[in-house]
Amino acid sequence: MRTLTGSRTEAAAQEVIHCAVYTRVSTEEQAEGKFSSLDAQREYCEAFLKSREGEGWKPYPAQYEDAGYSGKDTNRPALRQLLRDIAQGKVKVVVAYKYDRLSRDMRDFLEMLDLFERHGASFVSVTQQIDTSTPAGRVMRSILMTFSQFERETIAERTQGKIKAMRMKGMWIGGPNILGYDLKDKRLVINAIEAEQVKFMFATYLSERSLGKTALLLDEKGYRAKTYTTRAGVRRGGKSFCRTNLHYTLRNPTYTGMLDCYGKLVKGEHEAIIDERTFQRVQELLGRNGKAAKSPSQNKHHHLLKGLVRCAVCGSVMTSYHAKGRDQSYRYYRCSKVNNL
Repeated sequence: MRTLTGSRTEAAAQEVIHCAVYTRVSTEEQAEGKFSSLDAQREYCEAFLKSREGEGWKPYPAQYEDAGYSGKDTNRPALRQLLRDIAQGKVKVVVAYKYDRLSRDMRDFLEMLDLFERHGASFVSVTQQIDTSTPAGRVMRSILMTFSQFERETIAERTQGKIKAMRMKGMWIGGPNILGYDLKDKRLVINAIEAEQVKFMFATYLSERSLGKTALLLDEKGYRAKTYTTRAGVRRGGKSFCRTNLHYTLRNPTYTGMLDCYGKLVKGEHEAIIDERTFQRVQELLGRNGKAAKSPSQNKHHHLLKGLVRCAVCGSVMTSYHAKGRDQSYRYYRCSKVNNL
């Protein structure tokens, strides 16, 4: 009997429980350096797993690491992969440094715990040891997550307030790269070569009074949209002008030395490329051309919602399209912004 009992105990102790270590930081800067915050989180978690080796806890070989992702939602590549592995039964325990590494949103966190339970997995926080198998432990877990969500929302509110205050003072706070300017020391500085292209663009539109003709002339001179390099070293932009991106450029008040601050124009720190009078003449012409009556040939396929439908994601106008198959014709709408990417 002793031998049988001993063998059962040894078998139970040798049962392997695969444990996944999940780490996350909100900014890419926190993931940089020889020993980053991600490395510190992982060390704590691995040390914790080592203390549970006697119970059969073993680190799962895959690495689940989200660098530069906020905990406000679950749209994170490593987390999504972790959830898939849990659903497939590959992982039985998820170990994180704190509860808020997994999520800062109460609802998302509880939904993930529910998924864990459905697939026989559990979650452990190294620095917040709470027994979630008891009612008191579950209450403490909810309290911790509520404060974590409160902290995230407070930080977001403060950040938005700071951004608005900086914008009101005319400071550049980031956004799409603008043709005619370069970004130096977080300020817009005129690019002399591109500035001449911008001036030609405005002058040509005033003389031609047509976006299509202006775009063709820009293309003939070899002018292209702003070219830039991302942080990842990928070169983007440099596309030829069309009616859509030309219209967007001509409507940009940044060229007059102003910045759009939540629908209100404020004086920016950067220098103007286009004078106020020229810019206003262009806006008036764009407005008149936009209100001009459309000829029947411009809607020959009878798209009833043309000019009325807008993209639910970005708010851009939906462009009507017509395609002809073997047996029938197709009429559909696409986001004008997507068409010009």
